[in-house]
Formats: sequence, C-alpha cells, structure tokens
Amino acid sequence: MFSGRQVACDCQSSRLADLDPFLADLGVGGDFPDAAAGLELVRRSHPDGRTYVFAINHGNDPVEFPRPAATS
Repeated sequence: MFSGRQVACDCQSSRLADLDPFLADLGVGGDFPDAAAGLELVRRSHPDGRTYVFAINHGNDPVEFPRPAATS
C-alpha cells in the first residue's frame, strides 16, 4: 500500500519558494536543498543500488554544484 504524499501545482517559478513552509510542515524536502536558483537536479535510483543525477541549468549563466553524496 502506498503511504506517501504528492504535491503538485501550476505556478510561476518565482513563486515556488512560497511553498517551502508548507512542504517543510509535510516533511518534504529535496536531495539538493542548496542547489543554485534555476538549477534542476534530479536523482534516479535503480533497485540494484545504482544512482544517477541529472542536472539541467534553466538559467543563462553557468553554475557549479558539488558532486552529490552517494546514497545508501
């Protein structure tokens, strides 16, 4: 049985930060809380333990981010 929560919205990216208090109350957080603005980071995991991180820079300027820590 699924016991998770899903949150979705159709809002402007500049307003997404308004959801932070709501998401914090739900205990929802991302794998990369310190990601630069405009940088989308997604971790995909396989049942065998392999993980991949995809990075998409939606901004116009280059950004750097530290190598993500391995997950257990």
